[in-house]
Amino acid sequence: MIQAVLKGKENHAYRSYEYAKTYLEENNIILKNKNLILDAIKNHSEGFDTDNIIQLVIILADKIDIKKSRISKVGKQIEGNRQYQYIDDIQFEIKDNNFYINFVCDAQISLEELNSYYFTKKVFKAIQSFSNRLNLSPKVSINNNLWEEFYK
Repeated sequence: MIQAVLKGKENHAYRSYEYAKTYLEENNIILKNKNLILDAIKNHSEGFDTDNIIQLVIILADKIDIKKSRISKVGKQIEGNRQYQYIDDIQFEIKDNNFYINFVCDAQISLEELNSYYFTKKVFKAIQSFSNRLNLSPKVSINNNLWEEFYK
């Protein structure tokens, strides 16, 4: 079961697309850019090098959803992933051409373990890609202290 978590959710982007499409249809929701949004959902796992801002927003939301409320019992057993249980909140602000992200964390968090975990690098890449597309400078911190690993 732990291996399944490590591999990720197979075809989750396509399943998310199907879910969103069905939800919109069944609830008669009309969106001006429905196909653009659905395509962004369907393709959000294909990489960070897209110019589609909607896709970048979805990638960012997908990768940064790492607060303690999202970590399963199995996830708490995986080295690196278990550190996400100590993230209480994630605060965002865009101001003065900067994209501020502050991770509010419990003192028990091990930054060494968190920084070495492969998925944390994906979180950083999502922040960087989103920021680049909007010509923003990302400012990433933990408990309002610069997160040094992000800038390496």
